[in-house]
Amino acid sequence: MIEVLLSAPASGSGKTMVTCALLAALQRRGLNPCAFKCGPDYIDPMFHRAALGIDSHNLDLFLSDKETAKGLYNRYSAGHSAVVCEGAMGFYDGVGGTTTQASAWHTADVLDLPVVLILRPKGASLTLAAQLRGLLGVRTPSHIVGILLNDCPPTLCKSLSPMLEAETGLPVLGCLPPMEEASLPSRHLGLCTAEEIGDLPLRLEKLAAGLEEYADLPRLLRLCERKKKIGKLR
Repeated sequence: MIEVLLSAPASGSGKTMVTCALLAALQRRGLNPCAFKCGPDYIDPMFHRAALGIDSHNLDLFLSDKETAKGLYNRYSAGHSAVVCEGAMGFYDGVGGTTTQASAWHTADVLDLPVVLILRPKGASLTLAAQLRGLLGVRTPSHIVGILLNDCPPTLCKSLSPMLEAETGLPVLGCLPPMEEASLPSRHLGLCTAEEIGDLPLRLEKLAAGLEEYADLPRLLRLCERKKKIGKLR
């Protein structure tokens, strides 16, 4: 089974856009994916549903304990060959903003999920590597297995990738280029809801096509292939 949690250093990195692009791309490959969202958010799962045609489910380690979260994950991923979980906020940002409880990292740690970090490299280059090295060291294990650059021109991705890989030891799995025609519009409280975007299916198709063209999906799938089921609590 392919299992991956997509997260980012901060909100506003395009997690939902990349998640939907990946879900649609996996579905186009016949992998029968399903989706989850960290926390109680209800808007992002609407976009997951638009990409897949099936419900997305929440995993909340504040409102539920570890055993319940594992049970929900096993229940709703059963019968699927790929699972994509979208993080919330920044990777380590949990309850109160000062703990990792209920954070994306906490979810990855409880479910033992590989994490692909989404970076939006506008206005930074080598500093991105410093940020990544910090993220790798805050908690052990970090579960981070790769990097995906979002809203990044392919030429910039090609320029940054060797440096980021050398400085962090993480593979850069390509990019999703700027795609204004396929963007997901926002307002002051976050994304508009899926039903408010009349041409959403077309936008999702364009996002999937962009990811398939400019990201190394076969490498991502190899990094996130898991052969074991979630076992007993630690």
